[in-house]
Amino acid sequence: MTTAYITPLQLTSMLTIGKCVSTDDTTIAIAVLRVEVDGDKIVTTATDRYRVGRLTLPLLGDHTNTDGTFYLHPTLIDQVVKACGKDAKDQAVVKVHAPLDNEGPTTIELIHTGTNFMAEPYRMNFPAVDRLIDDKPERNDDIPNGIALKPAFLATLKDLRLPGETPKVAGEAAWKLTTKRTESGKPGPVMFTRDNGGRGAIPTQTLEYFLQPNLLLS
Repeated sequence: MTTAYITPLQLTSMLTIGKCVSTDDTTIAIAVLRVEVDGDKIVTTATDRYRVGRLTLPLLGDHTNTDGTFYLHPTLIDQVVKACGKDAKDQAVVKVHAPLDNEGPTTIELIHTGTNFMAEPYRMNFPAVDRLIDDKPERNDDIPNGIALKPAFLATLKDLRLPGETPKVAGEAAWKLTTKRTESGKPGPVMFTRDNGGRGAIPTQTLEYFLQPNLLLS
């Protein structure tokens, strides 16, 4: 079983990654969030094949978390966030319990109220978006000529939030922009990142947003 303990504020932040999913529920693989529990962190990823959003957060260390992967629909996360209430904040705990290989429903429990939510199991092949994510530091920071980015996709940046951020704070946050060329020399994905680091602090929360650029061919 996969088990993760998080706060309502973290769950709210995970919900904003849902801005990157497709609105077409007929292709469920791009309409849900992939959630991975890995050691002391939880990683939420979403894509509509044109953009990818990824959020990395720390798990609550005073609980027993178990590694694994499960999938949640943004609509269900929204219901859980609303059920947490405005007064929940950090003192409340959200427990997510998912069977291995998604053989059964995922349970989301609000520890402070005992309320339970059930998520149907999703068994599909999530798009191979991880290959777009290059964690190596040697990136090409020069923006290549001949690419175009859709304004609607850029507007998504203001909706992605770290835990505890208000929409206003998130909307005014600065992102680091980097790019990388493919092996063929063509412009690769454009990567936007920001975190809660600063003034020498080691970041524990990271937002990443990837766009596949349109090539302007003359």
